[in-house]
Amino acid sequence: MASDSEPALTIPVPERAQRHDLYYLETVVFRVENTLFRVPRRGFELESVLFASMFSLPAGKHNPEGQDDDSPIVLQGVKVRDFQRLLETMYPMGPNPPNLTHEDLVAVLHLSTMWELVKIRKAVIEIMEKKPMGTVEKILLAKKERISAWLRNGYIALVEANLLTIERVKLLDWETIAKLFAVQNQMPGGWRKRFDGHCTRCGCRYLANVAGKQLTPTECLVEEVFEQELRLIQEEEEEKWSDHLVEGDGDADMESESDSE
Repeated sequence: MASDSEPALTIPVPERAQRHDLYYLETVVFRVENTLFRVPRRGFELESVLFASMFSLPAGKHNPEGQDDDSPIVLQGVKVRDFQRLLETMYPMGPNPPNLTHEDLVAVLHLSTMWELVKIRKAVIEIMEKKPMGTVEKILLAKKERISAWLRNGYIALVEANLLTIERVKLLDWETIAKLFAVQNQMPGGWRKRFDGHCTRCGCRYLANVAGKQLTPTECLVEEVFEQELRLIQEEEEEKWSDHLVEGDGDADMESESDSE
């Protein structure tokens, strides 16, 4: 037993550790169908303005959604397989890229479009552009997922290749079908470039607004007939999925081998 003259024993208090500003990750819990997923929150915050806004909302009196298994963020209308493929793209589990089928790529494209995951969406589009896809399917996807370049190129491909038959385009809406046949009906002979740079048939300019690219007669007509639809999608692309809307440098690192259907 220590005497009154002996100094009191002191236990040093360890210095409080600081959290790393990058590699101390918060997580978020999602519920998809009847399955819980717990993943780093940072990927969704940096990729999507929608999720960044959601996570910035005040918590209120109760635990904020997504904090634990008892209060997950419920993603209605999403399939477990599709969400898993999106996570494999955002958070790869190893050095190799995810092996995504065509169906998987379509699912990731849809979710990244819906949630405005800008870099993921851009990466998926670039991958799908390198793989075979039917022209009508590409047009349908372009309409649904708001991809103006696919839509424009799909229309041009159908008309220039003389692929327009009711059987081939029956999955398209009737307004689109009517416009495509209208373009095709104006195609036979007589094309020449007027001295002032306008098309003799439709009157629009051969020079596009971007990079001075010279348009063919078919491109010229498609630009004119589908001008409103293409413009609206381009405006939506600029508003929701432009690179300047997200933080960070570089595109999503995603390469995949997919099976064509």
